[in-house]
Amino acid sequence: DKAEKSLQWKIARIGFAGAILGSIIGGGATLLGTYWILDQQQKDLNEQQTMDLHNIAYALYLDVSRIEDDLNYSMSVLPYYTKNNTSILDDPGFYLATKPPYRSISSLYSVFEKDISRFDSETSMALYEFYDNVVEIENEREFTYLFGEKILHGEDTFSFDLFKAHQY
Repeated sequence: DKAEKSLQWKIARIGFAGAILGSIIGGGATLLGTYWILDQQQKDLNEQQTMDLHNIAYALYLDVSRIEDDLNYSMSVLPYYTKNNTSILDDPGFYLATKPPYRSISSLYSVFEKDISRFDSETSMALYEFYDNVVEIENEREFTYLFGEKILHGEDTFSFDLFKAHQY
């Protein structure tokens, strides 16, 4: 009877040790599996963020290129405006204004403005500065265009308006 209880006790201890060992192995496997899943999710997220940033950069590149093309075209047509074989730019009454804006409200900059900070600081600052300059040019273009419209429609203008239009 004592030998039987001793055998049962040994079996119980082996079973208890097996259960503890199984729990440790199962817990470790679960922990490693969870770590692997989280690591894969983080890698996928990083890859998606990199791809998003690449797409934003490409879209902004296209927007900047379009704006630069518009500005370059505006500047390239200036020499062709002549009056009496002299540059029309020398005429104090001359102004040139184009109606279409260089940067529309629906510009990609408006869409991606918050994402620009995700680029490195040098790129972000260059983009912000470029678009600030475009906004300033656009404000000046709009003023000059409206000034020209006033003249065409015979509305009153002030000498300051003419001075300001020539500053742009």
